Amino acid sequence: MNPSVYNKESDMKNKYFLMLIILTALMFVSCAGSKGTGGSKGKPIWVDNPAAAYPEKDYLAARGAGDTRQAAEDNASGNLARIFKSEISVDQTTRERYSAFTKLSGSMDETLETDMDQIVKVLAGETLFNVKFSETYTDEMGRVHILAYLDRKETADIYRDKISANYEKIEFLLKEADSASDPVDRYALLNAAHTMSTINQAMLEQLNFIHPPSHSMLTAQYDAINHNNISKKRAEAAKALTFSVNISGDDGRVASMTSETISQMGFPLVNQNAAVRITGTIRYEDVDLQRDNMEF
Repeated sequence: MNPSVYNKESDMKNKYFLMLIILTALMFVSCAGSKGTGGSKGKPIWVDNPAAAYPEKDYLAARGAGDTRQAAEDNASGNLARIFKSEISVDQTTRERYSAFTKLSGSMDETLETDMDQIVKVLAGETLFNVKFSETYTDEMGRVHILAYLDRKETADIYRDKISANYEKIEFLLKEADSASDPVDRYALLNAAHTMSTINQAMLEQLNFIHPPSHSMLTAQYDAINHNNISKKRAEAAKALTFSVNISGDDGRVASMTSETISQMGFPLVNQNAAVRITGTIRYEDVDLQRDNMEF
């Protein structure tokens, strides 16, 4: 074979192989650059159109921005929480009481604490489970953008488990209250049931927004447990729980304030044979503050 012909064929093969390598590399670069984008200059498509990346039928999503990633996450989480516009108000005291009840042993071992993949955000008056975040995007001004989102189906499963567990605890508390003879015990059990039911009502409303079919299934399954009925039972138990206040050495102010607080909570005040007796002694002493040499 002519050596010059062989060299030409070899050069052609080498050039073809080199071109194939270059084209393959370009394809990888193109794929890597297009992932999660779709806007100009590599900007993720969700920055301008969240629904294009996270379809509304499958996700709830909200954008956020800030000077740092944490600030952007907080802003996005708050915007996501405000989507719910919950009409059920759960104050911090109720949340703390719920957390205390669920930390009890036995049948109340579940808490509001979640695994790392079930992040809880308490923002804008809402407690949201399973909040996740997209990749970040930093614009030309250095502003960090991020998307907070919930997977509807995945999050609905979490809500169903928590709500069902709460319903079972509420059922247990109501049965115990029905059999309780002591008015203090009866009220305490109904108060615990009411606290858990209040949390459940808030989560049910959120679930109805996230995944209506799951909400319908749960409300039908536990239709015998009615929040309004629990509230009425607790109010009736409060009326049966009598209090008396006896503060010796008082000029009337402490006893008056104490009695007013008890009445505001729905408990009746009696002079004798009270289920709960509040007694105390007030003693005043002169205290030398050693201010003789102080100038004002």
